[in-house]
Amino acid sequence: LTAVFLCPASGFNHKGNNAMADNSLDSTGTELFLSLDGTTALRFDCPTAVNGLGFTTDAIPNGCLDAITNTSRPGKKTINALSVPYNVQKGSEAHEYLVNLVSNLTEEIPYCVAWSDGTADPTLVTGDFVAPGVGPAFTRTCTIGTGYVASNNIDINNNAIYAGTFTFTPQSQNTTFKPVP
Repeated sequence: LTAVFLCPASGFNHKGNNAMADNSLDSTGTELFLSLDGTTALRFDCPTAVNGLGFTTDAIPNGCLDAITNTSRPGKKTINALSVPYNVQKGSEAHEYLVNLVSNLTEEIPYCVAWSDGTADPTLVTGDFVAPGVGPAFTRTCTIGTGYVASNNIDINNNAIYAGTFTFTPQSQNTTFKPVP
């Protein structure tokens, strides 16, 4: 008699097999799109990661002076800043835009992180990205919003390619999900 113990929180059984592996997403094929002019969708060249999708909820302290432990209640949500490391590419319109952005760091631009569960590109409608397909039957999961570039750094090291990282501060963000078959 063999017993298999599942841990619902993690999806792992006692043999170390991932019971949810069939539904996991591979990052290969994920794309980042920006619209620098509000009318053209520009695929960002050679990002190596998109870090920070999500939000943080502020904690509002509500404990009393005579309490032994502090307590709090949820406050406002803040959209997390996105950090996008990338390999600098010669002739990249998006990379040149970032390098020359010093004069206008507060300009809000539309963005779209198109997940790897589809291949169709998002479109722009009145200056905003729209996920491919017709909701709720989207053909690709997309995280869409607007924001401004907070920083851009390029690292030049011995015996290495030029590597950049830009930090993007979203002002809005929404994710539309492709239905699971």
